Amino acid sequence: MTALPSSLSSMPGRRGLVALAAVLASLAASPSPARAGEPVPDVDRLTVTVRDAGGGADGTYEVRCRPSGGTHPDPD
Repeated sequence: MTALPSSLSSMPGRRGLVALAAVLASLAASPSPARAGEPVPDVDRLTVTVRDAGGGADGTYEVRCRPSGGTHPDPD
């Protein structure tokens, strides 16, 4: 194992600065927690438009989650 140069090992403040930088970098990379007061959407929706599929499949369909449903022939 290689020892730190004496100029670095004798500077405890530098080690603290490096540790602080590492902690701040890890906090910046982590996602923020969800807030308790934010409303949850009642329904998730996906709208799909089908063109040139033939066989009567063309159209715009909506699929909903929570609860499942929508205008698609098989929304589940």
